Amino acid sequence: LGDFAFTLWDPREQRLFAARDPMGIRPLYYAVSNERIVLAGAIRGVRALADETVLDEEYLAENLLPMDRDYTRTPFRTIRRLLPAHRLMITRERCVMERYWQLEPDPRHFGGVKEAAEALRHGIKEAVECRLRGGGTGGSTLSGGLDSSGIAGVAAPKLRAEGRRLVLVSSVLPENYADVERDERPYIERVAAWTGCAGYEAETALNVDPFGDHLARAFEQVSFVVNPYYYMDQALSERLAACGVNTVLSGFWGDATVSYDGRDSLARLLYSGRWSTLFATAWAMHRTGTETLSKMTQRRLLSYLIPRVFKQLPAALSDTRLVAWVRTQSPASMELIHAYRDRIRTRLMEGRRHFCDELTRRAASGFYLLEVDHLRNA
Repeated sequence: LGDFAFTLWDPREQRLFAARDPMGIRPLYYAVSNERIVLAGAIRGVRALADETVLDEEYLAENLLPMDRDYTRTPFRTIRRLLPAHRLMITRERCVMERYWQLEPDPRHFGGVKEAAEALRHGIKEAVECRLRGGGTGGSTLSGGLDSSGIAGVAAPKLRAEGRRLVLVSSVLPENYADVERDERPYIERVAAWTGCAGYEAETALNVDPFGDHLARAFEQVSFVVNPYYYMDQALSERLAACGVNTVLSGFWGDATVSYDGRDSLARLLYSGRWSTLFATAWAMHRTGTETLSKMTQRRLLSYLIPRVFKQLPAALSDTRLVAWVRTQSPASMELIHAYRDRIRTRLMEGRRHFCDELTRRAASGFYLLEVDHLRNA
């Protein structure tokens, strides 16, 4: 239980073992060469001994495209990331990374919604309470939404019964804000009162620079372009620390699990070839919801389908069997495919060159979004 990243050296077997927690909260990076093995919790630590300066341009470009990527890679060519729920074994002969844990589907079948809800309530209660063991002050981020509100509702009575308190911290809009975003203070206040907490800490982060040092620290930890609102996450963390909180709970990623809204359900039906279920589900959603069929197609199908098509397109265009079939059907089509393939390759190469040139230009001018150490002095 909890987050961890560690390494163990076996001098007798001349073998190094490393592992990372299942959720990947603690980072771990490594570089292996003929001369040495370097591991650290941040890329900066690996580079201090590995002396790595060569950027992985393909990795940087992939982070700007809506496509799957190899998450073991980092901005530097020879530095790798140990994935969550994976272990690493390094000997003189080989370097192997393998998964040691994965989330398994619950095989239970429930008799109805009420029974399933009770099982879910029990699971959330157990998960929250076991993370509050020990002393100190507990804290939780609160948006007023389903996930964070549920966690606060479980944690507050648990801590109150032990004579401890729960500090709630919320990201809110400034007073008299007059733009399109909706102020969530009313929901937050109702949940805070429901939990019995003495109000909540409101954080607007008006004095926080979105491009400050915290962005560099975040990039060091996750090694890819972080959420543009990461500065607010950092502000909430600092507020919790100032309140003396030593255990923080969050509903982050709850909308991808517990309160999952099925936004990619149509795309999953399409991928699996379940066409009749796809059409029936789309029509039911259209009749009971507010989305038109065209809007639903754009948001729930194309937005998930297009990245996958572009990922598989190069392989499809290089498939000799496909090329042979198209050539027998229509020589003209074959010419169009070749022209389109060359156009895609040219655009990708131009985009990569433009990205690298722009990154170098920003580093040279002192304006950089990705604070990579050796670019500071470019």
